[in-house]
Amino acid sequence: QPPLAEYLGLFKHCRGRSPRSRAAAMAVKMGVNGFGRIGRLVFRAGIDNQSVTMVAINDPFMDVEYMKYQLKYDSVHRAFPGTIEVKKEGDKEFLVV
Repeated sequence: QPPLAEYLGLFKHCRGRSPRSRAAAMAVKMGVNGFGRIGRLVFRAGIDNQSVTMVAINDPFMDVEYMKYQLKYDSVHRAFPGTIEVKKEGDKEFLVV
């Protein structure tokens, strides 16, 4: 482990484990604030990383249908390989991936 991490006392709960099991022990839930170019890249990276669970996207300035379109038909970073749906419950809208 890095000297600074040892000094700060990080990774104490992971001693004796392989780096792979360390990643599994440190799985995180993550949300994205903003769904512009960088927000979509962060979302895609989180989806591809098995130790990350994407739980929310917050962008009050973008219509949810446009969010779906932007993610589904990205001409630079390829089309999104999964399914994307818009779900509406009352006055709330959700992007379900």
